[in-house]
Amino acid sequence: MEAKKLYFMDCHLAGRTYHDADEVWDDLKVGTILRLERDKT
Repeated sequence: MEAKKLYFMDCHLAGRTYHDADEVWDDLKVGTILRLERDKT
């Protein structure tokens, strides 16, 4: 039985332009585990 793919959400990443995201953007693929942290405001 093949696993069913689920779509969870689409969101904007604030602050992306202030980090070196462009250096790793091409390495990101479906299934890549990301750790997102909420700003302490």
